[in-house]
Amino acid sequence: MTVLNCLDGDVAAGPPSPRGLAVARERLAVMEARIAVQTAARDRLAAALEQAGQIVDASMTKR
Repeated sequence: MTVLNCLDGDVAAGPPSPRGLAVARERLAVMEARIAVQTAARDRLAAALEQAGQIVDASMTKR
């Protein structure tokens, strides 16, 4: 059994193989990169919504 099984199942199912660990590290790196992209997109959206809210709030107080 290799560490690849832990990606979809039980981590303690068996000892990891060097190749299995390498694949797991590669998959983790891909996931972390995707998370970073999504986090940046979320931050941009949050900033845009905050700015839009301030613009809307300012226009409401002028009435």
